[in-house]
Amino acid sequence: MLNKSVLFAVWVGTIGYGAMNPAHAQGLPPDDGGFELETADDISSSGGLLENLSQYVGATMGANSGTSDAVEKSIQGISLVFDLPSIGNVKSFVSVDVGNYENVYKLELNGFSKNRLNDCQQQGLNPDNALNSGSFDANIGGVPNERYVQLDCDRVASEGDWLAPTLERTVDASFTELTEGYVQWEPTSFATLRVGRQPIVLGQFEVFSPLMFTTPMRATGTKTKTTKADMAFSQDGFQVSLFPLSRLELSYTQVPEMRIDAANRKRFEEFALLKGDFINFVPNSGGAGGQVDQVETLQDIAENDLSVLRAMYFGDRFTFGITKIEGAETNEDPLREATLQAVACGDYFASGEDYSYTECGTSAYTTYAVGGDKGLRFGKMEATAIELSYRVSDRWNFVLEHTMVEGEQELDQLPFGGLQGFVPRNFRTEESLLPIYAELVAENKAKPYINVDTVMQSVGMVYKGDRWLLNLQLAQRTQEGATPAEEAWRKALDPAEMEGDADEDDTLPILNAVRLLGAEKQGYAGFGFGSFGQNFGFGLSAGWRYFEKLEIGFFAGAALDVTGADEIETEGYESAEGDSYGSFGINYLF
Repeated sequence: MLNKSVLFAVWVGTIGYGAMNPAHAQGLPPDDGGFELETADDISSSGGLLENLSQYVGATMGANSGTSDAVEKSIQGISLVFDLPSIGNVKSFVSVDVGNYENVYKLELNGFSKNRLNDCQQQGLNPDNALNSGSFDANIGGVPNERYVQLDCDRVASEGDWLAPTLERTVDASFTELTEGYVQWEPTSFATLRVGRQPIVLGQFEVFSPLMFTTPMRATGTKTKTTKADMAFSQDGFQVSLFPLSRLELSYTQVPEMRIDAANRKRFEEFALLKGDFINFVPNSGGAGGQVDQVETLQDIAENDLSVLRAMYFGDRFTFGITKIEGAETNEDPLREATLQAVACGDYFASGEDYSYTECGTSAYTTYAVGGDKGLRFGKMEATAIELSYRVSDRWNFVLEHTMVEGEQELDQLPFGGLQGFVPRNFRTEESLLPIYAELVAENKAKPYINVDTVMQSVGMVYKGDRWLLNLQLAQRTQEGATPAEEAWRKALDPAEMEGDADEDDTLPILNAVRLLGAEKQGYAGFGFGSFGQNFGFGLSAGWRYFEKLEIGFFAGAALDVTGADEIETEGYESAEGDSYGSFGINYLF
């Protein structure tokens, strides 16, 4: 859960506002040229509601697009906001988004698959190849091709042809979304109750806030300028806030049925199940031909609840908080709810089929497969976090966040190879993985996932002057199994560990510098390294506000990692992350 790409790319909405949102990614305040709708708290005594309607109703129309080697993203939409006046001690707020988006992800064969494909093409394509069909005949030209089997060439062939050098996968949809709709009641000066659809906003940092990754995050949005609340995907529930002391706030949020952004759900449904194509499932009662009992369903996120308990102290010079969160992991690929089962390798072949040329045929062995499949579900998670903000001077603030997450993670290299009759191996060392699967069955209740502990922390300095806005931050992430045995299984079945490409350094510096321009600060220009909206990289950004309503902005730089791109990778392919990234956006406030 909470994988490195999520940390480095810094999930801040990915689709809706990221392409034109470099200023937001650099933590700009409302006067940076962005559109922050300001409404009166109550109706003027000189007029009624209709006469003051413009104070409480607003609309923002926006469109932006971005392109890189890894992904092309575009979105168009309009956001309607109804910030209604207070009636007594009750206040209401409603917002609606309407629009459409399209993400085209680009994949290319990874280095290992490219090398294997080159070697296999020299052997010639097995004419009977059909991925996971259970039909395997290595006789090419009437002569058994042992090299074809040794190279496991069926791994780079699909439906009678070699894998394509590149792939494109598209996620697109239109949406009409009630993004917020709640009623807030303040019965006393030291208590507040909010009921309805509301965002859950956590953490001190704007650029990278570890706490924000423990709650569902937004993948669609219509505004190119946003507040931190727009990063969060609103949930239906209630929140109670108490102020027993003037500087102390205690709050509890309960969400009986969690929600997830439709774009995230669609990505999970379309892409997460692809991994099933490269996993061995237990043969059905027929026992032949590699038939499987795979269940292609995704758990309804509403089956999970979410609770947030938070204590914050607001001092003259510092802010200190402790937060406890329990819920489901919605920012990672779901887990396959299944078990590992021991299977005789010969069970994958049809009666009478010749597999004598395989390892199974020369020395029959017991392999493992995924059975009892109930489809995909979201992993459970618990998080505890501390946060501190200390005002060093009028313009400098020191900020610290430390988040500890207990969650679940599906093991990367689940059983494979039984359909082709060879022993699953570590690609790098050629060691058999069967002993690892045997341990999982004996010691992990046959679960193909483990408990993991993830620590995310960020420390830095924030400067807010009259013209300059700076964010200097150092983010770090570490992850390991909850027990030594679980950590050993995780490493043994991690392709990056297998191929010697595991990143030992999870420390990421983030630097953002912005200069506000114009007499009325209606423009900005900046440089950033780290997060710029929907990507990780570095580059230049600029924007300008015209007529107090129209804003145009752009970003140009290098995208070292693109949020969402690696999350839809399938076996043998990786995100086509390249050098350049460019985006352009326009936003109009009615």
